[in-house]
Amino acid sequence: MNELTALREATPQPAPLSPAVRLAARAALMDEIAGHGTPHRARRPARRRTWLRAGVGMVAVAAACATAVVVAEPDPAGAPASSVDLVAFAPATFPFTLDPPPAGLQPSYSADPGREPGTTQFNAGWSAPESEDSLSITVRPNEPDLEDPTDEQDVTVQGHDGQLATENLTYGTEDGGTEIRPREVLVIEWSDDQWVTLSGQGRFDDRDQLLDTADTLSPTPVDVGLSVGLAPAGWSIYAYKNGTILTLANDDAPQQTLSVSLPGAPIPADQLLSQLMSPTGPVIDVDVQGSPAQLVPVDTGYTGPGGNAGWYLQAQLPDGQTFVVQAPGAFTQQQVLDLADQVTIAG
Repeated sequence: MNELTALREATPQPAPLSPAVRLAARAALMDEIAGHGTPHRARRPARRRTWLRAGVGMVAVAAACATAVVVAEPDPAGAPASSVDLVAFAPATFPFTLDPPPAGLQPSYSADPGREPGTTQFNAGWSAPESEDSLSITVRPNEPDLEDPTDEQDVTVQGHDGQLATENLTYGTEDGGTEIRPREVLVIEWSDDQWVTLSGQGRFDDRDQLLDTADTLSPTPVDVGLSVGLAPAGWSIYAYKNGTILTLANDDAPQQTLSVSLPGAPIPADQLLSQLMSPTGPVIDVDVQGSPAQLVPVDTGYTGPGGNAGWYLQAQLPDGQTFVVQAPGAFTQQQVLDLADQVTIAG
C-alpha cells in the first residue's frame, strides 16, 4: 500500500472537487513531478545532470475551494513572444519501442521538463496490477548521474557502449532514518545526445534480463496519445503524462507555455465563468471539430508582452471526449481555434 492509498483509507473523504479544480490539480501535478522527482532520495553531486525546473506550468491550484486559473510564473529566460505563427507539429512520442513488448505488462509514458530547451527527459514504464514485475526506461540528452554505483561492468548493446551497475538508492524511513535499496541498472550511450537507462523490479531487477530487454530496443517512436497537429514555430514539447496532458514551451522563453489536457468531466457552459478564477470577458460560443465549444478570455497573471491576456477553451473530439486548451495571450482567438481543430488522441 502506498502513502496515498493509506491516506485515502485512513481519513474522511472531502466533498468532490469541481472539474476545473481537478484539471488544475492535474497540471499542478505535472509541475510537481518536474520540480521534485522522487521524495526522500539523497543524491550525490551531478556530473552532467539535467536539472529540472519547477513552477512554470500554466495552471495552479490555490486552495481546496479555489477554482482553476491560467497562470504563467516569471522565469529568468528570454522575453516571451507577443505573437505566434502556427506550423505543422509532429505527434508527441516516446523515442523507442520494445519488440516484443514485455509480456503481461501495460505501458505508460511521460516526459519531464529540463531547465534548458532540448533537455526534456522521456520516460516509459511497463507494469500491471497485482504483478511484482515492472520495467522503466528513461531517455535523456545527457549522461545520467547514478547514485552510489557499485559493481560497474562495461557492456555492448546493439553496437552501443553501455554499463551495468548496482545503484544504491537512499530512501527516508518513517522513523526519520534512512535505508539503502540496491537495484540493477543498465545505461546505454545510444548516441552523443541520447542516453537510455533501463531498470526495474521483479524479474527486471536482474542484469541478464536487462541486457535481454535492451536487445529488443528499437529506435522507432511510439505515439503517446494526446497530440496537436499545429503549434507555434519555435516551440517544443515541455512535458506530457499518460495521454492526459501535453505541454509545449517557447524554446526562447520556456516560461511561456501552452497546455492541452483531458479533464475528468466537462464544465457546463453556463458555469464556466463561476468555475474559472480570472475570466476577463464573457463565454464566446465557437465551433471546434464540428461540435459546440466555449472560449473564455482569462487573466494569466503574467505582466510581460501581451499583458495578462490568455485563453481557456473547452471543446470536444468527434468521439465526445472533452479536452481543454490553455493558451497565452500571444495567441489570437482564431489561432486557439485553429490549434484546437488539430488536437487528436492516438488509439
